[in-house]
Amino acid sequence: MKWIRKAASRKYWLKMFLSVVLLSILFIVIVSTALFYNSKSTLSSIQFEANGKMLDQVIYNIDFTNKLLQTLIASTYSDSRTAYLMDTAQTEAYKRYPSIMSFEKIMNSSPLLQAVTVYNAHSGCYYYYADNEVLDCKGDGMSGKLDHYLRTAKHIPKLQLVPMYFEDEPEGGRKASHFSFFMYTKDETSGDRGSMLIFHVKPEWLFANISEINRLTKYANSKIMILDKNGIALNAWNDGEFSSQYQLAISEKIGFEKLRNGEPSSFFLNETDNGTNLITYATSQANGWTIVSIQPYDTVMNVIGRMQSFSITIIALVLLGVLASSILLVSRLYNPIARVLYQIRRSIQKEGTASNSTLLERRGEFGFISSMFEEAMTEVRMLKVDKQAQSAIVKSYFWRKLILDSSNITLEELQAQTDAALSESEKYVLCLLKLDRYHEFTSKFDQAERKLYKFAIGNIAQDLLSECSVSHIVDMGNDHLIILVRIGQSETDAYARICESLQALQGTVRAYYKLGLTAVISDETVGHRDITQQYEAVMDHAKYRLVFGKHSLITPAMIRERLENTNIRFPAEWERKWVEAFKSADYSMYQSYLSRFFERMAQLNYDNVIDLLLHLRVLANQTIQEMNRNTQRQRSLEMGNFLQQIMVQETLEDISRLFLDLFHEVSEKRQSRSPDNQANRRLVVDTIKEIVEQQYADPNLCLQTVADMVKLSPAYAGKLYRSSEDMSVAEYITAVRLNHAIRLMENNSLSINHIMESVGFSNQSYFFKLFKRRFGATPNEYRSNI
Repeated sequence: MKWIRKAASRKYWLKMFLSVVLLSILFIVIVSTALFYNSKSTLSSIQFEANGKMLDQVIYNIDFTNKLLQTLIASTYSDSRTAYLMDTAQTEAYKRYPSIMSFEKIMNSSPLLQAVTVYNAHSGCYYYYADNEVLDCKGDGMSGKLDHYLRTAKHIPKLQLVPMYFEDEPEGGRKASHFSFFMYTKDETSGDRGSMLIFHVKPEWLFANISEINRLTKYANSKIMILDKNGIALNAWNDGEFSSQYQLAISEKIGFEKLRNGEPSSFFLNETDNGTNLITYATSQANGWTIVSIQPYDTVMNVIGRMQSFSITIIALVLLGVLASSILLVSRLYNPIARVLYQIRRSIQKEGTASNSTLLERRGEFGFISSMFEEAMTEVRMLKVDKQAQSAIVKSYFWRKLILDSSNITLEELQAQTDAALSESEKYVLCLLKLDRYHEFTSKFDQAERKLYKFAIGNIAQDLLSECSVSHIVDMGNDHLIILVRIGQSETDAYARICESLQALQGTVRAYYKLGLTAVISDETVGHRDITQQYEAVMDHAKYRLVFGKHSLITPAMIRERLENTNIRFPAEWERKWVEAFKSADYSMYQSYLSRFFERMAQLNYDNVIDLLLHLRVLANQTIQEMNRNTQRQRSLEMGNFLQQIMVQETLEDISRLFLDLFHEVSEKRQSRSPDNQANRRLVVDTIKEIVEQQYADPNLCLQTVADMVKLSPAYAGKLYRSSEDMSVAEYITAVRLNHAIRLMENNSLSINHIMESVGFSNQSYFFKLFKRRFGATPNEYRSNI
């Protein structure tokens, strides 16, 4: 068990060992296989050459015999006695018989001959001589086979061996009874059958010669077969394995091979149910016969089998050597890893931490070393991050101290802690970036996401203000950042360039992150001592977003114009008309004078604007109380809550909508039982739904934009919608977007990011959070279950 656990913990050793062994085995197998097939191919070629020589000998014997017969028949043909038998129409007996008997000498001189026949075309007689028979115009001596052949053959080969078969054997299984050798002079194209001299050759000389040559091959069950021009076997046999059907198949295949490769001699393998045979063939150019050698392939390749057995023995011995050498080699290569593991284990034991033997067994040496290395690097990174965080906190602290208490910090102290290069002689400008709709921003994103957005805004500001010598960008927490910009002594248009860059920053952040920024720029200051004073000034000027609106750029010159305006009261006539319109529910007049009030406030300083807003709220409260005294139906409105709503609005436009909502609310309570009022409420709710259904893909769609479209304040529009549908407008927008996302997820070709952007979400983590809250699974999990 201990040995097994040790082996399990040495996975890399086993991998190296198996890799070396398997590669060695693979190499040996490939080399051995290549050698085996090369030997097999070489032996086949050698055997083909040997068989070719054997077949060439057979062909030579046949061709030599053919030449002997040509010489013998030519001399016999030119003999006057032979000419008498061929050319005389009416032969005389005393001349005919001696002429026939003259063939005896020829028969005795050539043991190949079986008989001699003369065919007289003038008389149609056959003169036949054999060892035991002489026929004088009494038949062809061949049981009519010769006469049949001469009458039916379209072409009679001249001076070539022509096989004659036994008539009682079937086609394909016939064996040649003898060979006939024809000599004639007349051209058969004339239509006449000319006289001819015919030698009948015994087949035994050929078959005996073939059998003897075949015996010399020393291969059992080997055969030599002769095919004529038509592919018919001359020496057919029928002995079980080499049946007549088999011989026909071999003949057909040889014909195909000749057509395929165009060679008169070649070899191939022929597979049958009884085994595989090596077929070698060669063709005689003299008479077109094909000599075929049929040999059992296994018998021929027996030497390869012996060599294979010997090779397997050698390979087994080599593999044993490979195993031994692999163990030695791998052990030496593994020693450095073993030492590293030993050092790690010693360190773990010294630290007193838990044993990691299970991890070592599960993941192996490199997995274990990698885990230990990752743990060490994680600790190093954590220490580095902690150090950087501490350094960042320290730097951030001193930059904030510079902004909040510049008179009590020296440049040397600041430079030592932040590496800042400020100078008492240089000019500086503070730029404040204030996030619009900050309450909505905090409710939509968590703290980490808000920090990332501020970081991104700071980076964009750094890039866009790169030509303006940005000293540092400080996150002051909450809803704003401060940019400290250095202005060179010779820069005359620096202030204008800063304003252009801030406007570009506002547009970029709005386009990419759908966030609004109000930018405030301070006056120039020399040195660092007055930076805090400038910060207080830009914070005070930032309040004027109430007047200039969201996404505005506020400069000191814009503030000074409003400080000089001393006309801080509304005309009494305006107030009287406005109150009358409120009481009489005249919306047109009410809205007209309300617009005048806010146009007047837009020309004043911030404090005066607040005073007039409070005055307007008091005037509205008094009007409602007076209306309550003059009617039986009391209008219970929380005017304290109304004041609270005024103070949290960011612009005068938003506050104007609140006063319009107040008018609608009072009118609604005045006509709460009117069917027309219920129809108007339904109309507003249906319009909000229609807007959301049409514009859900717009990432900027929210309660504010919807309220702007229906000419109501966000608070009143949201209240009206919630009272009717039991859900907020924001919840309805989210529900519509998620429902459309679900439908798009059925199309697998669309990515999650594409779907998210198509339905109006710009933040992936926010989309995933809402999706999982609604459907109980992330978008990826939901799609995998479709």
